[in-house]
Amino acid sequence: MPPGWTSRVSEQWRHLLPAAVVPEQGWKIHVSATHQSAVAALQAVHEYCAREAVAFKHLCSPAESQR
Repeated sequence: MPPGWTSRVSEQWRHLLPAAVVPEQGWKIHVSATHQSAVAALQAVHEYCAREAVAFKHLCSPAESQR
C-alpha cells in the first residue's frame, strides 16, 4: 500500500483510500476478471490507482467471488 493511504476492511470488501481528499461524486469503473486472470487484473488496477491516487476496492478473498 502506498505511503499515506488507508485500508478499511468490511465483511466482503477491502477499501483502499489515498491520502488525498476523495470527491463526494465521480465515476465508478468496474473491472471484471476470471479466476485465472484475477491476480493480474488486481495488480494492474492497484498500480494504476496508486499512481493516480484513485480510491478503489476489491474482494477480500477469492472465495468471496463464489457468493
